Amino acid sequence: MLVRPYQLPSLPFFQALSIPEQQQAISLIENYCAVCQNTRRHGASLREGRAIVDEALEHYNLQVDARVFDFMGPGVVYEFYSPNQTQFFRTANFFEYNSYTIEDIYSRSWMHLYDRDEAITQKIMEGAGQILGGQVTEIIKFTLPEHLLIERASLERIKIPVRFECLAPLMQNGKIAGVLSAVKSSGHFVD
Repeated sequence: MLVRPYQLPSLPFFQALSIPEQQQAISLIENYCAVCQNTRRHGASLREGRAIVDEALEHYNLQVDARVFDFMGPGVVYEFYSPNQTQFFRTANFFEYNSYTIEDIYSRSWMHLYDRDEAITQKIMEGAGQILGGQVTEIIKFTLPEHLLIERASLERIKIPVRFECLAPLMQNGKIAGVLSAVKSSGHFVD
């Protein structure tokens, strides 16, 4: 698995962050590294989606409806988002489907990194809002069509077909602490 740390050694996107934002980015990277190290320490491969998701749930003291694992399979990426829409965890296969650097992922807003059909984005955001607002406490299974996820600001500007599988509440001490998403990729980039 190839993961580039940065495009420029001067880290311009990281340097543009405020000191508190830089500290948050470093904390997110350290936590992700700890999840990966603990997964490996327990004898599992980082490519085993269930093992790394279980480790992340334990690391962050989160619970999720076990039915989210019904979607697990080749090409499915699991991501955890905080209430402020910061992605703080992703399965390692995430890095197989994009060309962004570690600096990009932790220093730039997701809204500026990716583009997709606006109607689909709206449906996903509505679902996440319903979960975070407490109106929905179950898994939201989507019937959205496969669509292109387009990198807006990467070196390669990859376009990849994806299908949004589900959103689910991430719980902590009986309260909603974030949102889990499961997205399936065909793995074939489009020109």
